[in-house]
Parts: sequence; structure tokens; C-alpha cells
Amino acid sequence: MLVTLIQEQIRDTDGVPQVAFNYNNGDSYFRGHVGVGIASPGAIFHVSGAETSFHGKNAAIEISNTAALGTNWYLRSGATGTATPPKGFSIANDNGYWFVIDSTGKTGLGTTASTHMLEIQGLSNQTLPVTYSKVNWIGNNDVISMQGISQPAAGYGVGIEGIGGYIGVRGWAITPAATGNTYGGYFIASGAGSGTRYGCFATASGSTSTSVLNGNIYNNNWALYASGNACATGLWLTSDARFKKEVQPLKNSIDKIMELKPSSYFFKTDEYGFMNLPTERQDGFLAQDLEKFFLRW
Repeated sequence: MLVTLIQEQIRDTDGVPQVAFNYNNGDSYFRGHVGVGIASPGAIFHVSGAETSFHGKNAAIEISNTAALGTNWYLRSGATGTATPPKGFSIANDNGYWFVIDSTGKTGLGTTASTHMLEIQGLSNQTLPVTYSKVNWIGNNDVISMQGISQPAAGYGVGIEGIGGYIGVRGWAITPAATGNTYGGYFIASGAGSGTRYGCFATASGSTSTSVLNGNIYNNNWALYASGNACATGLWLTSDARFKKEVQPLKNSIDKIMELKPSSYFFKTDEYGFMNLPTERQDGFLAQDLEKFFLRW
């Protein structure tokens, strides 16, 4: 007569099962710590091995899915000679290392050599944003999708920095039905103390090309370019006396002012539409007229 073993157990001296193998459905259980490669496991499941080759798996756990489109994933502990940093940890599959932590806590996504606390590197064939953050809360609240804070000392720290070959930082405010104001960029500088506060500070340099405006030649380094109307609730402070020296009265200034011709005019919006010039009638002076009498204006 054929006898089929359904279950096998290993019991302790009190008769409590410590290990059980079920041959009917393949389920098994272990009571206590389980060690693989180690005789005295220090955790519920302890895997131990010695590995120094670059992609070796003697100190790794492999998880495989053999179904269609399945793959292999590896949890590795690093040492000298491995792709995983020494004393570090990585999660990888057969295509690469996707999550890596070194011994100091520096974390890399898509890189095994992070030089920052969190470094993310996109794929060479990826054109989508490398990182993406979205708020799904619905309601009248300005929920922040991403925030950066850096205040190592009073007057020091950069919250967010952007470096780009075309645009360093870009902000869009897009809403189809808002009745209030929207801002592509909103900047605030505040704080106590005697230091100067700049809500927006811009510099431009490096261009070797030039443009001709009103008969004058300018280098194409524009710290501020506005495509549309500009509004200031304060003063343009470059006219402030604090920034000037050797101030001398102009000779015959009244005669020159009397030669000016205040005019009304419309901007050529059809010809210079890209500049978003106002369409309403304007009152003022023509720059060419001012230039005749005040060359440095």
C-alpha cells in the first residue's frame, strides 16, 4: 500500500511545532528566526554571505516572477568591489540599479554614486520630467506641491535652485476659470534687520551679440525682459541719489525741455505683437526726441 506524507513537523521538547512542511499545498512555516548562510540568525529572516564581485549575488535576495513580462529583482548588501556601495544597500533588476543607499545615508535613484542626500538621474531616452509632484486635494486652499527650506543661519540659505541650458526656473499659473489674480512667479523678501531685501534679483551675462535700440548699441545681456505691461507700486530706485555721484546741473535745461514735443500715440501692435504692447492710446514722449537733447537718456 502507498502512503502519502501530507505534513511533516519538527517540534521542540514541549511538543510545539517549530518547522512544518505541508506537501499538499506547498505551504510551510518556521517558528522563530530563520537563517540562510548563517547558523545563528539575528532576525526573523537573516541572509548572510560574502560577495566582492561587481554584480554578485552571494549577499543578495533574489525575487523572481516567471510569468509573462515577469523579471528578477535583487536586494543587495554592498562591500568592496560590488556595484552597491560598501556598507550600502541596493534594489536592482536585470536592467540596472534603481534604488541605492550608501553608508552615510546618501540615496540615489538611477545612480549608484549619489553625491547628495537624494539624487535622481533620469533615463537617457526619457523626455518626461525626472520628478513629478501633484496635489490632489480639492478646495480653496493654496496647497504647496513642492517646498524647499534652507536656513542654516540668518541671511544664508537657498531654498530652491534651478540650472538649465535654456531656462533655469520656470513657473506657470494656468487656470481656466479663476476670477482673481494668477501669478507665473510670486516672490517675497522680508525679515527684520538692516539688510536690503530684494523680492527679485536678476543678472545676465555672457552674450557676445549686440542689438541696436534708438541708435545706441547694447550688448544682449538683459537682466529684465517683460513681454507685456510693467507695473511698479514703488520707485525704480536707480534714479535714487544714493546710487549717483558727481551730480551736476544741466546747462540750458529749460530750453531743452521747451523743445520737447509731448505726443499722443498708439503702439504698432500688429507689427510687434510678440511684445504684448498696450492697445490703448498713450501720452508721452518719443525716445528719439529725447535723445536729440539728452543724449544719455
